Amino acid sequence: MEQYAKDLYKSLETASSDSLRATIYFNLVTYWTPKDSLKTFEYLEKGHEMIHNNLFLKGMYHAKKGYYYYAKGNLEESKKHYLTADSFLDKIQGNEESYKIQSDIWNNIAVIHQIEDEDKKFVELTLNKAIPFAEKAKDNSRLATLNISLGIGFMNLEQYEKAIVYLLNAEKLLLSQENQKHRLISMYNRIAECYVILNKTDKAKDYIDKAREILKNNPDADQKSIFYLIEGLYFQKNHQFNSALNSYNKALTFTGGPNKTYHIHEINMYKVTLLLEMKRFNEALQLGLLLEKDPFTNEVGANKTSVYRHISDAYIGLGKTENAYEYLKKYSNLTIEIHDQGFKKQINDLELKYDVARKEKELLLAKSNEEEAQFNLKNSKLITALALSGAVILLLITLITLNYYRNNKRRLLQNEIIHQQKIKEKSTEAKLAVKNAILENEEQERQRIAQDLHDSMGGMLANIRMSISQENAPNSGELLQKIDKSMVEMRRIARNLMPETLKNLGLEIALKELCESMSQKQFNIQFEAFDVSDNIPFKVQLSLYRIAQESISNIIKHAQANNVIVQISQHQNTINLTIEDDGIGFDTSKVDYGLGVKNIKSRTALINGTVEILSEAGKGTTINIECYVS
Repeated sequence: MEQYAKDLYKSLETASSDSLRATIYFNLVTYWTPKDSLKTFEYLEKGHEMIHNNLFLKGMYHAKKGYYYYAKGNLEESKKHYLTADSFLDKIQGNEESYKIQSDIWNNIAVIHQIEDEDKKFVELTLNKAIPFAEKAKDNSRLATLNISLGIGFMNLEQYEKAIVYLLNAEKLLLSQENQKHRLISMYNRIAECYVILNKTDKAKDYIDKAREILKNNPDADQKSIFYLIEGLYFQKNHQFNSALNSYNKALTFTGGPNKTYHIHEINMYKVTLLLEMKRFNEALQLGLLLEKDPFTNEVGANKTSVYRHISDAYIGLGKTENAYEYLKKYSNLTIEIHDQGFKKQINDLELKYDVARKEKELLLAKSNEEEAQFNLKNSKLITALALSGAVILLLITLITLNYYRNNKRRLLQNEIIHQQKIKEKSTEAKLAVKNAILENEEQERQRIAQDLHDSMGGMLANIRMSISQENAPNSGELLQKIDKSMVEMRRIARNLMPETLKNLGLEIALKELCESMSQKQFNIQFEAFDVSDNIPFKVQLSLYRIAQESISNIIKHAQANNVIVQISQHQNTINLTIEDDGIGFDTSKVDYGLGVKNIKSRTALINGTVEILSEAGKGTTINIECYVS
């Protein structure tokens, strides 16, 4: 990927047309998305400016934007852009590059369904959408990748024998091509996993060895984490527990990419079962309690029951029976709930099959009666017809009653959900109103203090200065210099309390002035603005200004940073504000946010925006604010 990016930048220098430059920018989006959201957004917008009316580039823009939102974890927005991209590309016929992108689009949409625990939908879209487009594009490399994905889909449906068939298809396709080592590793990893689950550990070892051999010559391969996970499963299956634990820890070390958090969750789920087998109950308990708080645990009921059971087993091993009973009870209640849901689904399926069979039987009976009626007298025919009519009426009454009962039950449930939602919305509105009132009072107080400083203190200092300069006192030069400094400091404080630039010249100029005023010799603030309108409501402008001011103050106090980038951009009705520093960073899962961050979140909520804080220890901090204006 590093060489790929270098080649793209070289191509950009010699690109002869807007369409070619746009294509290069969009390909750079793929490289930068996992690394730097600012550069990703920058190249997206640069490419967008050069699209003009080109359908292919419109589709490519939305496809890359779908990937950008996918990496940020916004799956709904990602899916929306992918479908928009497909609608543009579908109008192009006979273009292999277009088919390749459509294949990728549908593969990514399928993966989103897989993340949402809809594995059947994943398999359906891969088979019926992604693979046909790859075949149209005559792209064996993509076909191989999709066969691997399909194999993984069948693995998630626990159809491991079928999964192996598709994975071996992928092996044939990959071995016929050059430079496919990274995909071969992925395919070998999954075949080995299938064989481990099927207790065919000898066959599993063959494919683990194949993957290990490739990794020796490709130390930077992005499949290391999955390889060590499969190796750990193999060792655990063969009761080589210490080797298994070592492999799981290596797997955690090499996790990365957009699915990093999901992979960490998956590895830890296996690791906690291993720790229990090794009777290392205290470590198993700590990891189990950590998994209980993991969002991926709460998304899937089966994951939640497993974690409850692991925690209970750990408490039993530690001799803490009361705690063990508490989690065993949680496990039991959730298992019953999941079973009831499955049972209700089975009942509904059986009811549907019964209704179909009954209707078929009634149709056959009606046909038989009709044939028999041809040989009967007219009065017998009439009696038969009346009997059939009565049966149909009775059936209709039964169906109408059942349908009414179900609809009424559903309506009551919906009304209850709506009622609870309204209560929640009113509570949220009340909280926002209180916060809004507090912030408005705060701004009014800032304005009053700033006005008093300017009118009262400013006038007093000016009079003192005039008096000293007229008296020609011995120390007048030094006193005048101190008074001038005081007046400058007073103006700076007044400007921070209520920036006149924001009122008179708008958000972009005010933010630029803020960055310049807060920059220091060893603390550089770079400001960038893209397409910021002058018509943004003042309430939004003030909130965004205060957010930037609060963020920079926090960086000065805590981050130990040397450089800060403040970037604001507007695309139609969407405004994005990003503050990024190169300071010491922090672990977002462990930190207790202080008043500064709470103020940022409160101000963002008041303009119906969203806030995202990204940070790692030693890697700086990025704050992304997004809001919409009408």
